[in-house]
This record gives sequence, structure tokens and C-alpha cells, in this order.
Amino acid sequence: MIGTKLHIAREVTKGEEAIIDRMLAAPKYVISPEVCDMIGREDVRRAVMSVLEARIARLPYDPCLIEFAMTDHENGKSGPRYFVLLSETKTEHTIAAEICWLKEDNEKQEMIVVDKPINVLLQEKGFQIEYDTLEDPAPWAATAGCCFALLMLNTRGIEKRVIETDKINRARARHRDGREPIPRHTIVHIGTIYDRQGKAHAATGTGRHMPVHLRSGFVRRQHFGKGNEEIKTVYIPPCIVNYREESGEKPKIPDKVVAV
Repeated sequence: MIGTKLHIAREVTKGEEAIIDRMLAAPKYVISPEVCDMIGREDVRRAVMSVLEARIARLPYDPCLIEFAMTDHENGKSGPRYFVLLSETKTEHTIAAEICWLKEDNEKQEMIVVDKPINVLLQEKGFQIEYDTLEDPAPWAATAGCCFALLMLNTRGIEKRVIETDKINRARARHRDGREPIPRHTIVHIGTIYDRQGKAHAATGTGRHMPVHLRSGFVRRQHFGKGNEEIKTVYIPPCIVNYREESGEKPKIPDKVVAV
């Protein structure tokens, strides 16, 4: 399953390859159409707002790439594919979004690159941006990318399956047609199921040992105070998992396909 089209974006981009190279180097979330459809749901909106209201809105990785395409359900077609590179800035509660999108129409492919980053201010009541015109899709793409990134902070019980692309890339290289390599990426699936009491149950029961990897930042509810009766929401920063210095094994940059 090849979830990303970032390699195609690299092929058709002219004169703006530097931004694609930065995107290729960053951890990647590829958002499936089903997850994109969830963005308008009230419970999803509350999940994003809870992070904003707690003033702990952070990126799962800094920087990270959010790749997505919204579906037009009236004609059943997918719209432009957006690539939003998010970075935390020196200004508190502000995310910088570098944006480009891939338009595909009748086998014609065109890459549109926004010439400068858009700053997204993360406020308790929502997102605030300054942009010349609201008709341009760039500000919408910036806020949508931030929404998906913040949703990753609230995602629990997921595991990932790496999609290795070495074999297909070797085949592409043998053709010598100049096509860009397909990035290695990961499909996210449910590894843990939580019952109504919040108790975790393994979905697979494999008990496998996880390799050395970077765990993304996330948020959790933490009990504190007298008798642990009070609850606050805290941000858990990214960290390296299962690393042992003597092994010499290094974590790979995580690239994820987010699906339901």
C-alpha cells in the first residue's frame, strides 16, 4: 500500500525543490480520506479544542509533515493533495506552516507552492491566522494541517506497520526513467482497544517486542492533588523507545499513514 504522493510532488515541482526536500526529511503523517471526513465531527472538534484550551498544543514531532486530500462527495472525486510542513516557532503557541498542493486533472499534474510560511496562532478559542485573501486555499490548508497534527496528540492504542519501498524503488531505478524514489512510510492501525471503564485490551495479542523507534508527543489526563481526585491534561514530549547504547541501533524517522 503506497499511501503517499510526495515522490510525485518532487517529480513535477520546478524551481521549488527545496521545500519538497525539507518535507521528505521530516516525519510524515499521511491522512486517509476517512480520517479527513472526520474533521467536521463535533467529537473531533472537541478533541482539538481540549488541547487548545489546556494551552498544551504542541506538534507530535517538530517539524512534521501532514499530507491529505479531501473528497468531494458530490462527484466522488478527490480534491488536490495538500502537503503541510509544520514547525514550532520561537513565538509561544504559534506554528509555522509551509504549504504546497498537487493538482491532478486528466493526467495533468501541477504543483503549487506558497511562497512564504503561514503563521497559525493557537488560541484557547481556536486558530488565528493573517493572510491576504480567504479565497486562497492556503490558510484553510494550514489550519486543517494543524487540526490533524493536534488529533495525533489525542490518538491512543495505535501501532504502526512499516511500508518498505526498497523493492519497488529498485524496479523503478532499473527503468532509468528519472522517477523519484517512493518514501518509506508507515500505516497506523489499532493495537489496543479500550473498554468503557478505560481498561486496555490488546487487539492482536502478539506480545511482540517493539524495535527502537521515536514515539511522538501526545497528551494524557493526569490525576493529582489530595487523593488524586483532581485531573489535568499534560503534554508528553517525543522520546526514543527501546534504545540501548550497546546495540548501536538508531531510530528511523517515522512516516505514518493515518487511517480508520
